[in-house]
Amino acid sequence: MKKRTVAKRTIAQENVLLELYREDISDLEKTLKRLTEACSQTLDVERVSVWFFNPEKSCIHCSNLCCVHFIHGIPIPGSFQT
Repeated sequence: MKKRTVAKRTIAQENVLLELYREDISDLEKTLKRLTEACSQTLDVERVSVWFFNPEKSCIHCSNLCCVHFIHGIPIPGSFQT
């Protein structure tokens, strides 16, 4: 990547982190939804998910899944609670 491209991407990522830092995190579901959507957009990936262990740490479950689909080149985000 060119240095200018890397610099622009780094600045964009820092701005997203600052926005997330300022948000109210008292509601876990809303926080995870916002976090996965921000990660998907910032990292330019179609799927981001958050997984947690059960209390016994014997299995994991998906707490939030963000899928971004593209329709005619336009990203259409969607979040799913499990």
